[in-house]
Amino acid sequence: RDTMLESAEILIAEYPNDFTKKDLTEHIDDLIKRFCNKALGDTIYRVGRDLIRKLSPEDRLVGIIKKGFDRKLSVDKILYALVCGFYFRATDEDGKMFDKDIEFVECYFNNGLEYTLLKLCAFDKDYHKELIEKAINFAEKIKNKYKVI
Repeated sequence: RDTMLESAEILIAEYPNDFTKKDLTEHIDDLIKRFCNKALGDTIYRVGRDLIRKLSPEDRLVGIIKKGFDRKLSVDKILYALVCGFYFRATDEDGKMFDKDIEFVECYFNNGLEYTLLKLCAFDKDYHKELIEKAINFAEKIKNKYKVI
């Protein structure tokens, strides 16, 4: 919820005539309620897979991070979520990863976090230097906390 509220602040700054804090907060609360509804049958596999698309520059996390960074707004929670996404390995009921996620691991992730941030997410090495450093620090915390490789 806090991460989504951080995104909401960026959207309000970016589109002041289109969004209000009240409307976005209500939308966030509705989303969270729907996430909790098991009757919808939305699996972690379906929601979490397709990392190449979901971690791309025009999609959810990277796009809002860049907008917030440009406006000098807080993006730490969203950046943390992005880095968590790098370590997510969704498998279907047969234990198989989505083909594009295998490609993500082999073509991006295995080349390092900074490589992934630059090549997949299209962060600029100089302009986004502060974000890249924070992402690397978040990755270390994630690896230590969750014992991931």
